[in-house]
Amino acid sequence: MASRNRRHVAFRHLYESFVDMMTLLNLPALDQELLVEAGVDLDLALFRVIVGVQRFGPIGVVELAERAGRDHTTISRQVAKLAELGLVERRPSPADRRVKEAVITDAGRRVTDALEAARHRLIGRAFADWNDEDLVQFERLMRRCVDSMLAMSAVDKDEAEKKEDGQITSSWSRRRSTAKEHGEGADERARHRQAVPELGPAPPQGG
Repeated sequence: MASRNRRHVAFRHLYESFVDMMTLLNLPALDQELLVEAGVDLDLALFRVIVGVQRFGPIGVVELAERAGRDHTTISRQVAKLAELGLVERRPSPADRRVKEAVITDAGRRVTDALEAARHRLIGRAFADWNDEDLVQFERLMRRCVDSMLAMSAVDKDEAEKKEDGQITSSWSRRRSTAKEHGEGADERARHRQAVPELGPAPPQGG
């Protein structure tokens, strides 16, 4: 029981830490500070998109929007703007030529390299009083945490897709069953008509 309570408290503290971190990382002022540190002149909205393309590309607009939690049409416009600036390139996916993927260009890579160097300098200040052992341990456990959550998310998504497929299959099965019943009913009525021919006019009565 003590172990269970301790894990419960740890989970609550982890969640609170995640919320605090996400709140901090989503502050526009922090992104602006990074851009200034990197010497990059880029709109904040485009900054987040190019970082996503660099991290996950080649990537389709729909998947990029899902990862960013943004509307597909908004991300599409922002990717198009980055393409106009020569920072990303849009090309057909090898797997599906109908889908266009966003890929970082050499010019875009120079931008993201500058951002990464600036990010290292800023993070270095935050961890200045950490020793190497604590930092490496934290990095290892953070990666393990993220991997575990990604694995759980993948399982949940797979189960949801299977459930959706099952519902579709069940719906089709019901339709086929209903259609089959109607078909069998029609066949039975046809056989009945053949077995019992329609009565013609009554024969004339003898006088």
